[in-house]
Amino acid sequence: MKRIDRVYHWLLEHADKMSWHEMCLQRGFKTHDIADGLRILRNNVSFELGNLLRMQQIVKVKGRPIAYIPKVSVERALGIALSEVEFDSFDALNALVSPGGGVAAQAPADSRVSEHRSADPFSLLIGFDGSLKTQVEQAKAAILYPPSSLHTLITGPTGVGKSLFASVMFNYACFVGRFDAKKPFIVFNCADYAMNPQLLMAHIFWSYQGGVYRRRRGQRGIG
Repeated sequence: MKRIDRVYHWLLEHADKMSWHEMCLQRGFKTHDIADGLRILRNNVSFELGNLLRMQQIVKVKGRPIAYIPKVSVERALGIALSEVEFDSFDALNALVSPGGGVAAQAPADSRVSEHRSADPFSLLIGFDGSLKTQVEQAKAAILYPPSSLHTLITGPTGVGKSLFASVMFNYACFVGRFDAKKPFIVFNCADYAMNPQLLMAHIFWSYQGGVYRRRRGQRGIG
């Protein structure tokens, strides 16, 4: 895993464990927190944080010291889409949803956290915060991976819920705005194509004729 990915995943993992009220009281995550947690030199962490900020994957809150939070965590907590990623203080950040700002404004923001967590598609899975917690965190990290998520291979015996988990991943991606909710979730049964992989390629791309894939009139592949 690249160093920038390790930094981003560390932020995601630790932000997911906290309510917004706790995040505000702690004043976000500092460079030394990440450096100590990952055992990386602080100047290297600062370099990667700068890259993540330019990619608009994290929020920077000015102060002494400067704090950083994953952008998606802030958006979920406050229930808004951020158009900027640098703020002078946590009061300015909270003022986006409450004119009063400050600690007093954290109560309604914290209630939004509960609402969003209850709406999290993964919360519908039995064991999402227990036996499946590691898998759920990995799935979320893959979906939130900049800039366009990661391809994912889900493995396991028949009947353990791989198809359900995949559909929940899709719903979560729509939930956090990674995918367009209007787009379909397309399912292929691999067993149907085990003896004829060309047929699968034809469905995904175009028709298969004479060793090449051709587009049929009036038909479209999904590739």
